[in-house]
Amino acid sequence: MGWLIAYDIVEPHRWRRIYARVRRDAARLQYSLFYGELTPREVDALAADLARMIDPAADDVRFYHLPDDAWVRFRGRRPAPEGVCDGALSRLLARSEGG
Repeated sequence: MGWLIAYDIVEPHRWRRIYARVRRDAARLQYSLFYGELTPREVDALAADLARMIDPAADDVRFYHLPDDAWVRFRGRRPAPEGVCDGALSRLLARSEGG
């Protein structure tokens, strides 16, 4: 399953820790936006880890499920250089170029 993970973390030290944790499971698309092909168990583990790391009064973390037939339109720079992203992101990129 494809997942978009987005976050807004107030404190730089916390941001670095959360960035490192999300980066283990997902590919960075933008500053605080990631894409990962994750199983339900992997999403649950990542969400639990992040819940322990954030300040819930100040920070915001969101998970968006993308269905297998999702499409994306990109304008401007590609989110990753050709050949750098994983297969699932490559499929999204291929679909986006048709629209």
